[in-house]
Amino acid sequence: MKKRESNIPVHRIHLIDEEIRRGTYPNKKILAKKLEVSERTIFRDLEFLRNFYNAPMEFDSVRNGFYYTDPDFYVKSVTLSEGELFSISLFDKLLSQYKNTPLEKKLKSIFEKITLSLPDSVQVDSGFLSKDITTISEPMPVIDVNVFSKIMESLQSRTTIEFDHYSLDDSQKKNRSIDPYHICCKGGSWYVIGFCHKRNEVRIFALNRISNVRITKLHYTIPKNFKVGNYIDSGMGVWASEKIKYKIRIKCSKKLATVAREYKWHPNQELEIQEDGSVVVSFETTQMHETLKLVMSLGSDAVVLEPEELADLVVESAQNILSNYKKKA
Repeated sequence: MKKRESNIPVHRIHLIDEEIRRGTYPNKKILAKKLEVSERTIFRDLEFLRNFYNAPMEFDSVRNGFYYTDPDFYVKSVTLSEGELFSISLFDKLLSQYKNTPLEKKLKSIFEKITLSLPDSVQVDSGFLSKDITTISEPMPVIDVNVFSKIMESLQSRTTIEFDHYSLDDSQKKNRSIDPYHICCKGGSWYVIGFCHKRNEVRIFALNRISNVRITKLHYTIPKNFKVGNYIDSGMGVWASEKIKYKIRIKCSKKLATVAREYKWHPNQELEIQEDGSVVVSFETTQMHETLKLVMSLGSDAVVLEPEELADLVVESAQNILSNYKKKA
């Protein structure tokens, strides 16, 4: 993180804040003399106090000094432990997962406010991490900032939205009208869950496949029986059409045993260590296609024990892959 661009010491801001709260009505000349700086410096400090901290500060021409219109206002300080400071230093790098959304700018603003609130003897500089720590983000789809903002706005105001959308198997955009119920992020991909007026049911739409969002004047209420858990599995992913919960059992070879023991593929997973050194991972989920992706990524070192439906999907996927290469031959 860059150093303070304002170059305004926090301790001086706190001293000015104390003087004003004491009700002595200090002016620039008095503050400059007390803090042993120029009046020009005090002017910048006061502007910073007003703009950055939103101080309700006014000048009383009769008493020839500054005061707060809100007597309860004060400049809040932040105290952090050494470990917390190190976590703050990592913030810049970890922020990459939000780079597709307006949240990135807001989180950076929060980060700046935290660092500016620290004592001058403490500097948060993430620059040293560039050579010592590397973060590798998963490939993420590009999301239009306006799309994200308008969907969030409609969710907060409970207003129906219209937009253009294309699905995975159809590159042609189609118009959709939905009542947004919930927003979900999975691995950097963002989804909106809402009632689709065309399908007359709750559906899930990927934000990266949405464009030209229009907020209508129609208002809606989220049904009391709506449960986001019926549409997503926080441990596996998002899949609107799958609502049947399956008991999954995957046998990982001895070669993958260490990985199987270390990785948390699902919050409710259980491990069975076999005599031959292999490991059976078990969990329940509605996310059949997400589980299929997991199994396929493990290759021949993973075998689906149950359910039969998942094993059939693996066989079908493997055959389709093989047929692609046979065509080339």
